[in-house]
Parts: sequence; C-alpha cells; structure tokens
Amino acid sequence: SDNKNPATDDETKRQLAVRRLSRIMTMADAIGMPASGGLLLAMQAAMVPDTSVAGGAWTGPMPSVALVLRGGMAVLSLAALVTHVMLPVPVPEQDAHHAQLFIGRWAFLTRHVLCLQMWRQTLSFLCEAEIQAALVPWGLGFGTGLESVRAGVVASTIMIGAMAVFVTVQFFSLVVPTESYKADAALWRSKGVPYPEMQELVHIPAGLIAVVDAAVLAPFPAWSAVSVPRSFVALALFSLSYCGVLVLSRVVTGYWPYGFMKQLEGVRFVGFVAVQVVVVCVFGVLMTGLLWGRDFLLGV
Repeated sequence: SDNKNPATDDETKRQLAVRRLSRIMTMADAIGMPASGGLLLAMQAAMVPDTSVAGGAWTGPMPSVALVLRGGMAVLSLAALVTHVMLPVPVPEQDAHHAQLFIGRWAFLTRHVLCLQMWRQTLSFLCEAEIQAALVPWGLGFGTGLESVRAGVVASTIMIGAMAVFVTVQFFSLVVPTESYKADAALWRSKGVPYPEMQELVHIPAGLIAVVDAAVLAPFPAWSAVSVPRSFVALALFSLSYCGVLVLSRVVTGYWPYGFMKQLEGVRFVGFVAVQVVVVCVFGVLMTGLLWGRDFLLGV
C-alpha cells in the first residue's frame, strides 16, 4: 500500500465518478424519454380547441411536399436529441458534473424541449403518412385511428414551437457568452471533442423546425385548429414546472445546471422565473403572429 501512486488513485476516483454519472444519465433517459411522450399526448389533448375538427384540421398550404418535410424534420429533431445524448459526460472538475447527479441532462430545459419536439415531429410524420396512404387508390390507409392525434399535433404548434425557439435563442444569448461554457468548450477541445459544434447541432434545429412547422405545415386557417389561450396557459405551466425541476435539482445537488444562474438566489430567482415565463410567452406571441400572418398572406 505504501507504493500507491496518489495520481493514479485520483484518476481512478475520477473515472468511477464519470461512470456513476453516466449510469444516472442512462437511467434518467430510460424513464424520461417515454414519460416525455406521454406528457406530450396529455398536453396536446388539453390544447385541442372545442371547435377543432380532427379530420379536417390538417391540410397545409403545401400538401405535395408535406410528407417529405415532416419526415425530414422528424429525422432532424431526432438527430438533435441523439447529439444531446452523445455529448461527453462531464468530469468532476466541471460544475455540470455535479448539477447532473440527480436527473442527468433532464436538469436542462434543452433535453425536455428536444424530446417533446422529437415526439411531436414523429407523430406529425406518422399522421401525414396515414393520410397519404389513405389517398392511394389500391388502399394502404390505416383508417381514422390517428384523427385525435392529428388534432393534438396541430393544437400544440404554438406551445412547442415557442419553447423550441426559446431554447435556441437562450443558448446563444445566455449560455454561449458565459465563462463556464467557454471553459467547457476549451476542456473538450483539448481532448479532441468538437464540443461547440455538437452544441450548435443540438440547439439550432429546434428553432428552425418550429418556424418551418408553423410557416409551412400548420393547417389554415390556423384559428380553427389552434387555441391561443390554451397554448399560452400550457406555455406558462410548462415553464413554471421546469423551474420547479430546477429548484429540486439545486436542492439535491447544490448546483444550478446553467452557469449564468450562479447568482440567482432568493428574490433574484423569483425574478428569473417571472422573466422566463414572460419571455416564453413573447415567443408564443411571435409564433402566433407567424401563423396569423401566413393566413393573411394566403388570403384565408
């Protein structure tokens, strides 16, 4: 025992800590990803307006390319989520390591939104495939089993879209400029990991998908299938729920997941929550304007 190398012991402890965090992340994903799909279905069902007609609230302005677009966006949303999963496991020297010891990367808003968006785009593609198959003369349709799902996908356009755009904007405006992010990027670059590029692949598609979905694929007229009041209630509730997750994670681990949150304690955190809800709702207004503006330009 006298011949033990302290440096070797430290490296062994470091590797064990990384493996432990990796296991926590895997377990959190095994629970969180299916649960996220169930949460999406529940939220979508709650947002469907009373006036919506599921079977007739789907046709967009470009039906000829809808299947390709929906399929492409489903793949892109999955690629962004997979990239987020494949980000390197933080080492004990990083605050991110300790911040994720409770629920893994579900401490980050990005994981919640990317997973919701992936499920929604997958459902969107499956609904479009059902409609396209039903139009084939020799009968490859699946009947009307997805009508209620179609209504929910359409109804969540504003809510999911606003959160997705928020994730993209927040990353570049609040996360990238922080010293903690720059330190993480430098650390992983020194190990040969293209960390900034991976993060960009994670965060850029979310906003892009949201805009294309609302501007090109949403039904028209949008008011017949999307409830603005219910969308904004869902936005506020989702934002507040995530802030609750933040607090619980902070209590358990002693760390905030984002570097810019280190100074947020007490009243400052309350102010942060209020600002976040307001900003998310502002993006909801922008998504609503995109839908209504498109309808206006189409003369619907």
